[in-house]
Amino acid sequence: MNPLTVGIIANPASGKDIRRLVAYGTVFDNQEKISMLRRMLLALLAGGIHRAIYMPDYQGLMPRALDGLGSEFSLDDGLLTAKGQGGPGLRVEPIDMTVTATQADTKLAASLMAQAGANCLLVLGGDGTSRQAGQGATDTPIIPVSTGTNNVFPYLMEATAAGLAAAVVASGRAGPDAVFRAKKLTVRVNGEPADQAMVDAAISRQVWVGSRAVWKPSDLAEAYFTRGEPWNLGLASIVGLTDPIGPKDPYGAYVIFSETERTLMAPIAPGRIKSIGIGQSGRLYPGQPKETIEGPLTVALDGERELEIKKSDRVAIELDLNGPLVVDPREALAGAARDKFFVDRVLVERLVPTTE
Repeated sequence: MNPLTVGIIANPASGKDIRRLVAYGTVFDNQEKISMLRRMLLALLAGGIHRAIYMPDYQGLMPRALDGLGSEFSLDDGLLTAKGQGGPGLRVEPIDMTVTATQADTKLAASLMAQAGANCLLVLGGDGTSRQAGQGATDTPIIPVSTGTNNVFPYLMEATAAGLAAAVVASGRAGPDAVFRAKKLTVRVNGEPADQAMVDAAISRQVWVGSRAVWKPSDLAEAYFTRGEPWNLGLASIVGLTDPIGPKDPYGAYVIFSETERTLMAPIAPGRIKSIGIGQSGRLYPGQPKETIEGPLTVALDGERELEIKKSDRVAIELDLNGPLVVDPREALAGAARDKFFVDRVLVERLVPTTE
């Protein structure tokens, strides 16, 4: 029997971008991520997971999380156990990879974790981190947990509950509706796939990537969306406040920006509620790619400019319903409760560790 395995990816750079300077977003510091990692580990231990494999990073988030565990837990040669409790314990070990301190680390780690037999991945970050993880592990379910900026794709939820949801999924007790295929947007340049987005792809008149973050609506010409709900921030709020689209709806949307037609008041960043001019808009369906304006321009993926497009290039955006596997953690836990997963189990009594 293969050990029940959960992968953990924590992006040390999430929650710190330029939007903290041009908007009013909260800085999500690494100390809070370390505390979240502790709570996730203890939830995995309580949930009967045998192995947790994690992405190493230049801040050493996971080793610092392990160092700060309370005296009621023991860590011996990578094996985490609760003193006085039975069970085999939770083996915690890093994935063998070279750290580059770039977003490529997340994609590589997710791919290596899938190859190593991870049954589920916990991903701490924002939309960009989720996008990279989804590209690396398309067929391993991910639970994206918000530590980023606008946080449309990842869930804003307590780390303990996220860890328990991962344990339930890895154990195969989550129920049939807990895991689903997310949508994605494929960006094609001259007919070839160049990159993808999980939430939105925006066409910016800025010709250089620069600071990456998209925070000036006046720079935008067009935007394409997989989803958008009324409570979302960022560009997805434009769809959410005009024609809401849920994460499981089999279509997306597009918007052409215009200063001469209707306007919309939208929260494009924390504390930044702007009037945005909207022209043509409509639904986006699979297999019907839409060509964008001519370059030069940049394409922003999930809120960050990633692609620089020359004047001679042709760009098209296409909706794809076959994105990465994603867990609905609330449905996972509800399904496990209906299945009596938590009844008559020996759980670690204290899931909240001592802080540093």
